[in-house]
Amino acid sequence: MVPSEALTVPADVLAPCALGGIFDADTVASLQVPVIAGAANAQLKEDCVADALAARGIVWAPDFIINAGGLIAVACELDGFERERALRAADGIADTLMEVYAHARRDGVSTLAAAKALAGERLSSSALAAWAGSPESSSGCSGRRC
Repeated sequence: MVPSEALTVPADVLAPCALGGIFDADTVASLQVPVIAGAANAQLKEDCVADALAARGIVWAPDFIINAGGLIAVACELDGFERERALRAADGIADTLMEVYAHARRDGVSTLAAAKALAGERLSSSALAAWAGSPESSSGCSGRRC
């Protein structure tokens, strides 16, 4: 296969793991996959591409969720890295994706819209908890407040 055809090959999953901005209206129209799940940052050329993916029935795992493992590991290093603790925290990525998919299905929105809504909810509740001095504002890795 030549690289220029990589995005048009029929497959079960497309995993973009290097280049960002590779999905636009033209590439979405030629995709032959039901799922996109990869670690590349900023995969969508524009946010509206998420709507085009949803309209085609293509499930997109938002990159800022699916590739969060590295950031989780760094956060867990703040108090001394413990592999098992980091793995437990990273297990939450799958739960977060499932929550995003359920929200997208329930509300008829793209997975990007659902992910942004969830992030907003979590940031709002985290900020409120931090302001109130609540232990709920901990990072989840060490119990240390961020």
